Amino acid sequence: MDTEALVIAHLPLVDRCARRFRGWGEAHDDLVQAGRLGLLHAARRYDAARGVPFAAYAVPTVLGEMRHHLRDRSRLLRGPRGANQPVVEELADGFVTDPAPAEAYEQVELRLVLLPQLDLLPDPESAVIRLRFLDGLTQDAVADRLGVSQAQVSRLQARALARLRRRLRPPTARGG
Repeated sequence: MDTEALVIAHLPLVDRCARRFRGWGEAHDDLVQAGRLGLLHAARRYDAARGVPFAAYAVPTVLGEMRHHLRDRSRLLRGPRGANQPVVEELADGFVTDPAPAEAYEQVELRLVLLPQLDLLPDPESAVIRLRFLDGLTQDAVADRLGVSQAQVSRLQARALARLRRRLRPPTARGG
């Protein structure tokens, strides 16, 4: 399947991905546009010979473009880590006017719970998780950025996710 056909066939995927960010203060159509750009990038780089379904390959790139779009336009995500932290009143205002408070809550939870845990990971693991899941890069792109192999990125990611799961598991689930 050529690039154009891949993009056209997977346009509904972009719309579904954009729904994840409903309530983040950005118009759905703008997120879809950013996601379509990611879909196009993914389609141009996709290699069917690797045996990975295109949708599985494309989703991280689509979500990454949407996150970049949000980061560039949303106060909640803009700036260096620790800067522009929302104050309680701003968060409360968002819940009052936000049609989808669950997504807003997830973003606040991410900032309050997960991001501090990333700071406790060893540097290479933290870098891999940030690049993969916050920046939406593929393992290959992370490997290029960090100057390591894709296999090493995969191992670091697995190790970091296991540590995060252990740390974030409720006390009763830890046996304590």
